[in-house]
Amino acid sequence: MSEATSFILALIPLLLCPAFVGILILPTDIQLSVGWWVGFTSISLFLLVFHGLGAPRDPTFVALIVCTAMLAIKERHKLLSRGKLPEPFHRGTFWVFLALLPLLIASCLITFSLPVSDFDAINIWFNKAKSLFYWQPFNQLPLCDYPNLGPMYWSFVMRFTAVEFESIGRLLFPLAYWFWALSLMALIRNTSSRVCLFIAPLIGYTFFQRGPFTNGYQDGLLALCAGMSAIFSLRLLFELGDEHRADSSGQCLPRFRRLYMVACLFGGVLAWIKNEGMMVGLILVLVTTALCLASTARHLRRSLVRAIIPGLLTFSGIALSWPAMELVHGVKPWVIQGGAFEFGRLSSVFQRLGRLNPICEYLRRYLQEQKTVVGLLFVLSVAMLILCPRKTLRPALFLWAVLVLHAAFVVLVFLTTRQDLAWHLATAFDRLMFQNTLIVASGLTLLMRICAEEALASGPPDA
Repeated sequence: MSEATSFILALIPLLLCPAFVGILILPTDIQLSVGWWVGFTSISLFLLVFHGLGAPRDPTFVALIVCTAMLAIKERHKLLSRGKLPEPFHRGTFWVFLALLPLLIASCLITFSLPVSDFDAINIWFNKAKSLFYWQPFNQLPLCDYPNLGPMYWSFVMRFTAVEFESIGRLLFPLAYWFWALSLMALIRNTSSRVCLFIAPLIGYTFFQRGPFTNGYQDGLLALCAGMSAIFSLRLLFELGDEHRADSSGQCLPRFRRLYMVACLFGGVLAWIKNEGMMVGLILVLVTTALCLASTARHLRRSLVRAIIPGLLTFSGIALSWPAMELVHGVKPWVIQGGAFEFGRLSSVFQRLGRLNPICEYLRRYLQEQKTVVGLLFVLSVAMLILCPRKTLRPALFLWAVLVLHAAFVVLVFLTTRQDLAWHLATAFDRLMFQNTLIVASGLTLLMRICAEEALASGPPDA
């Protein structure tokens, strides 16, 4: 099979399959880019569960096809309604689509031209993808205590091409970034200010980094999935603070339930991408939940609790299914990376506070490198809190609470590691901190939207 033919065939799992499944699962008014993300994660989880339960390879893929066909028959009305005018081809999103298209092309060319070469990318993630391609049993996978969502879909793409064309399967990662950038329109579309349409392309180009989104590491994918969760958490919290949306009768609760459900879905998926994803997802969901409950009138709080229970169950079911899968195969989920981390070491964390100095020095250096983004986030947060506190308070609290809690988690990781501290800080600190980058990007998108609307005096958004 030629490389050109492989690339054409790869469009089936890279574009068509996730978009099709996402359309079937989500309501018809949700963006197609969000549908792609839901489809990609749903297919991955389906294959991971069947693989983890020991199902043979061929029957698993037959089951995937049958389940998709049955869902298509059940939800055929969605296909008809989507077929009229699907996202991203209306409401101004088309121009954002065109603006971000060069980014997709350039990032795919970078990925396509560079073979996977970094040590962990080869020895952990690509080897996992190859092992899953050959459907090796769970316990025989490389580092079976590492989650497998990215490598599973990487291997799924290679089934349409070949193992020797691994770079085609790695196109998953820049494509996922592009669909995340398009999904930022969930924070912008229907706004009364057309200038806001320039925000998503600006954020998309600013936050793209060649390494994390092309080299096969999973930190970029985890950051993207966290960014997807943050988009819907921010949207929910923004609407709770919008006086034109806040509804004392509770009629908006179904919409809030849906936004919260999608945020929890992506939060739960994080546990299947990397081990630290469990904590990142937990931080996102807990902060969102706390702010929702604190922002709601007392007489509506009971209704809101009922509305968020399905989302909490979704998050718990998806996130906890990974450690449950480990237990089924005799892998201890409380011992991570071959014993580098153990939950039992948390009880003696105060005995290792002497490590704080080098850890805080790395944190200070990282923040110094990110001073432009952190400064912009701080200035926008303060300015918008002064100009329009009702709209800004909850999203700003969400952003800063998540960032502080995530930084505290990263510090805790290095306080408890059994690895040589200097080596571990040098090789992992920046990658762990990077995982909140697209949460920041999503927050900046919303704050810039509010800022643009206020500056242009265009009135409150009807979104």
